[in-house]
Amino acid sequence: MTEAIDRIRADDRRRGVQRGILVVFGLATALLLIPSCGDRRELGVRMADDDPAVRIRAMREAVDRERRDLLPSLVNRLEDDDPAVRLFAIVALERMTGQRFAYRPESDRSERQAAVAAWRTYLKENDQRRGQAESSGGTGASNARHAKNSAP
Repeated sequence: MTEAIDRIRADDRRRGVQRGILVVFGLATALLLIPSCGDRRELGVRMADDDPAVRIRAMREAVDRERRDLLPSLVNRLEDDDPAVRLFAIVALERMTGQRFAYRPESDRSERQAAVAAWRTYLKENDQRRGQAESSGGTGASNARHAKNSAP
């Protein structure tokens, strides 16, 4: 009789462990498959995604997080084939820098190219200013604020 009870207890423990493993596996699978968990790829990578909706969400997140290091990626999106992406890109850039450089997302490609060239010049000049300020002994945080506040 005690042998039967011992076997039943051993079977119960084994089933309990198996149930625990299944629960953990199920939760891990759910976390991987649920789309609401968010796209965890780097923002710069998502800005170059094939899906325009992914590119737009990444641009919004870059603005929300004040990711000025992604300004060059935002400028690249000004040349996007999708007009909605171009619109979101200029809005994001304007919010982060206060600049627009006469960019109009609905303009033809040649008109947009002139504005994109102005954006690239602006970024290059701000990078040079930031580098000069850092070499003169300023801190990175104060230089970033200075570059933001001293935009042409």
